[in-house]
This record gives sequence, structure tokens and C-alpha cells, in this order.
Amino acid sequence: MCNLQWLVYTFLDVQQQVFGYIKDSISRRMNSWKNKLLSQGGKEVLLKSVSMAMPVYTMSCFKLPNKLCKEVTSIFANYWWGESEGRNKMHWCSWGRLARDKKEGGLGFRELQNFNKALLAKQVWRVISKPNLLVSKVLRAKYFHKESIFKCKIPKCASWIWQSLMNVRDFVRKGTRRKIGNGKATNIWEDNWIPGNKDGKVTTVMPQSCNIRRVEELISGFRWRIPLVSRIFNRKDAKEILDIPISIAGREDSNYWLHSGSGTYTVNSGYKALCQETSQHKGRRDNEAGTSSANSNEKQWKWLWKLKVKSKIKHFIWRSLNGLLPVNDLVFKRIHQGDPICDGCGEQEESIEHLFFQCSRAQEVWKMAPIQWDGLTEQTRNILVWWNSMLEATNRIEGREHVELTVNILWQIWKRRNEWKFNAKRRHPWESIKKALQEWQEQASAWREEKSTPVEAERDRETAETDEGGRDEMQIRLSTHVQEQTNRVGTGIIATNFNHQLVSAWALTDRYAGSHLQTSAEAVKMAIIKARQLQWQKITVHLLSPQLLKMITNGLAKDIKMATLTDDINSLRALFQKCSFCLDRNLDSRCEWISDYALGISQDEEWINPQCV
Repeated sequence: MCNLQWLVYTFLDVQQQVFGYIKDSISRRMNSWKNKLLSQGGKEVLLKSVSMAMPVYTMSCFKLPNKLCKEVTSIFANYWWGESEGRNKMHWCSWGRLARDKKEGGLGFRELQNFNKALLAKQVWRVISKPNLLVSKVLRAKYFHKESIFKCKIPKCASWIWQSLMNVRDFVRKGTRRKIGNGKATNIWEDNWIPGNKDGKVTTVMPQSCNIRRVEELISGFRWRIPLVSRIFNRKDAKEILDIPISIAGREDSNYWLHSGSGTYTVNSGYKALCQETSQHKGRRDNEAGTSSANSNEKQWKWLWKLKVKSKIKHFIWRSLNGLLPVNDLVFKRIHQGDPICDGCGEQEESIEHLFFQCSRAQEVWKMAPIQWDGLTEQTRNILVWWNSMLEATNRIEGREHVELTVNILWQIWKRRNEWKFNAKRRHPWESIKKALQEWQEQASAWREEKSTPVEAERDRETAETDEGGRDEMQIRLSTHVQEQTNRVGTGIIATNFNHQLVSAWALTDRYAGSHLQTSAEAVKMAIIKARQLQWQKITVHLLSPQLLKMITNGLAKDIKMATLTDDINSLRALFQKCSFCLDRNLDSRCEWISDYALGISQDEEWINPQCV
């Protein structure tokens, strides 16, 4: 036993020595930066873009020791909070709290252990998604030439690279599903291919007399063989299978990453999934004071980081809302040193709320401010409540500008307090207001020439597509109605020419897949197929759902089912000279009538050049 422990300690020590250069290089780089010359915003940029990027290459190939990750994280934290006279300043919160996403109340730094796993998972994904790469062929020939990478055993003589990859393969397996194309490469009983099931596998026990192994055996004519599926699988599995859309493009089966809109693994999506998994494992325990209310509202954080003010002021507000501002009361509670009484008025303990609102010196500044928040006087006992109430003003005219000016005033109150506390200098209240106005106007003018947002550009493009239309272009509109009692969906499709005359119409019936968005996408696909059968070359499809329009145009699907449908739609789109999509919120009454009618038919009906529908 002692020999085994000695071997383990020796192995860990060797790892520490091999990867120790990472810690040394990061320390040298950060020691060369002048800490006092940078604001919190500048430190954030340097930490994210330089320091945290230095070990990326190594972490992409090797799993770093946990001890080394903690030491490097400690270096980052020490630099972030700063040092004075050769001693590190107080760390006001843990690195884990800083590593939360900005919309969750953190600063978006990386948690190195999860980031290391996310980078390694990228390599596993490349092996399974690109088997023809040289590295994939080499690894397969050496380690898993007879079975899947998710099931192979790890030999004792395996390299440290392979051991590192094996450390994250379960994570990749849990987040990966087989995206059904032609069904030839997917094993029914072993692969993760059913989106609705927890692990993606069938829950039905394989019948002894069953010889069916591949998903393609369950498909005929681009449709599920419903009687066969219902006979082999239990009710739950059968429903989930029949809800999976069948690709008409005949693509091969592929791997789909559940945590990414594109279905392809990215380091960012993997990192977020790992952080979420870690949070769920820990049960979201947080012993730090004030975090429960700070993390309860994403809106306050999103608005904070969107404000058009200096980065250092955003960090100042972030610290204030998180209860991390070094006011006398909080410092005294942390280290039990100093005087908790306010230096400005000398009457009450200096909390964050007292500093900004209750102190007589702060009130002097607010009386001269060009903007007053009279309706929020009762909310000043809690800065989080006050902040959320103030953000409601962003809905009114110039509301955002008023919030930005208020933020600058808060910053000047803090600077005025520090000048008196540390330099014994008194600044006139009007000087603070004047400085706040100046910085606010400078920042506003810098943002004034900002170009139109991508959303506005997309809206303009949609409008242009709607307005354009030649004499030979067909306008296609559709509607779907769901009858949940019978689990049926009726689809009505009409096509009109440039004179708005009805050219063709279709009434289609099918089983309901359990999602209105998926039902709409199925209707769009069928509409394009019908248009192609009639050999139309130019069509415009009018959509009622902005979410579906965004998925089709951007190629970012909501889930694996929608990914199959949007892929088919874009494949069909390429068969036309022109096939465009536009948003049309006005439902055509003829489509609605046909979709209702379709619920009562047993097979699809169509009318070509109808006289009356």
C-alpha cells in the first residue's frame, strides 16, 4: 500500500514538473504588467485575452493537474484584486463567483478545470465527427479499432494524451445524439438516437426474435413504418421515434451536439454545459452573503453591461450591486479593523446604500443633479431594489440616457468620498455633477455614430424581399391547425400569382409531432416540395413565425428535430432560381379554412388552378 501511494505521489509530482512551465510563464507575464496603471476593465481584457489564452494549446491535448489549475487561478485572482506594498489586497469574492457568466452576476472569466475539459472534449468530437482525419485513423488503429470510442477500454500503457481524452468521453457521449439521415449507420439498440429519452437510447427491451438492427429498417419511402414501430417498441419509445422527422435528402446519419444551436461542438458550448453540470452537482450552494438576490434577475446584469458608459464604471456598479464595494461597514465586517462609521457625515455606518443615498454629502450632490428619481426614494434602502426599479425607466423616451447619467453621478459620488477619506480634499457638489455631465456627454457622442444593428438590417432585408416579386413569382402561404384529441394536424397551403389570384391549393393531414414549431416547419417543407413538383422556379414563402424564419435563414436550429427540417428546407431551396422567405403576420382566411378542412380528411387533397376553393 505504501509503495502504491509513493507511486501515485511520484506520478503527480512528475506532472507538476512537466506542466510547471505554464505557471511560470503566466507569472512572468503578469509581473511585467503595471497593476496600478490599469482599471478593472483593463485588467479584465488582459486576463481574458492574454493570460487565460496562454495555456490553451497545452490544455487542448493534456489534462492539467488540479493542483496546477488552482495555482494558476490563484495568480489570476491575485492580479485581479491587486496588491499594495508587496502584499495582496483583500479578495472580496471567490474566483468561482467571478467565473460565472455576466448575465448571472459574474464577470465571465474561465474556470480552468472545466475549460480544460471543454478543450479536450473538442478533440473527442473531432475523432467521432471526422473519422477520415489522420489523427482519427491513428488513434482508432491503436486504441479502438474494433469498437466505439465510447466503449473501448483504456490500456495501462496508454499515452497521457489518450488518458486525457478518455477523461471527458462520457461528457461528450451524454451530450451527443445521432441525427437520423438514411438510418444506415445507426444501431437501434446501442446508439443514442432518440431525442426525447434521457440518455438517447431506447427503453424497450430487444425482443428475442427481433432481427432488426439498423434504423433504416424502420423507414420506407421517407416515412416511418408505423405498424412495425408500434409492434416492436413500447408506447413511449414508439411515440418518440415517430416524432423524429425523416430527411428527404438521403443524408448519412451524423452526430449532433445538443448544447449548440448548430449541432456542432464548440468549446464555448461545452464549457457552458460543464459549468451547468457542476452547478447542478453542487446543488447551487453559495455561502457568500448577498448572492441570492444578486443572481435572481438576469435583466439587471444584461442592462448593466449594455450601458454606454466607461468599462471601469460598469465594474464599479457591478461591485456595488454585488455588495463588494470597500465601504467602511463592509471592510469592518470582513477584517474587524477600522471604523464602520461614515467619514463624510459621521452619523451612521457607511453601507453602500448610505454612501449613495442617505449620507448628507451624497444628498448635496443629488440636489444639484439635472435628473431626479423622486419615485424611488423608498427603494434606496436596498440598492438592488433601487437599481431594478430605475431600469424600468428605460422603456420611456430618453430613459437609457437618464440611467447612464445616473450611473456617472454614482461614480462621482464614490470619487468624491475617496478624495475626502484618503486626501482630505473637499470637492464642491457642483464639481461632481459637472464632471458626471462631461463624461456622460463624451461617451454619448462617441456612440452617436453607431451603425444600425444587425436586427434592423435583417428587418430591412425581410421588407425588401416582401416588396419585391416578379410576374413569374409565386407567393405561397400556409396555415396549420392541431386537433389534440385525435393527435392530428391539418395543413392548408395556397399559392397565388402576382395578381393575387389563387393558382393552387393543398389540404394535407398528418400526425401531430408534439411541437407547433416543428409542425410549421413540416408544413413549409411540404409547401416547397409541392412547388417543386409543379416546376415553379421562383417562389416566396410567407411565414407566420419569426422564430422559424430566423432558424431557416441563420441555420441555427432549436433542437435536433428542427435541425433535420431546416436542413431539408435549405436543400430544397437550392433547387429553385429564387426561393425566399418573409415574415407575414396576417393569416390568410383561405389557408385557415383549408387547414380546418384537412382535419376531416383521410388522405391529402390538392387543387391545381381551382375555380373556387
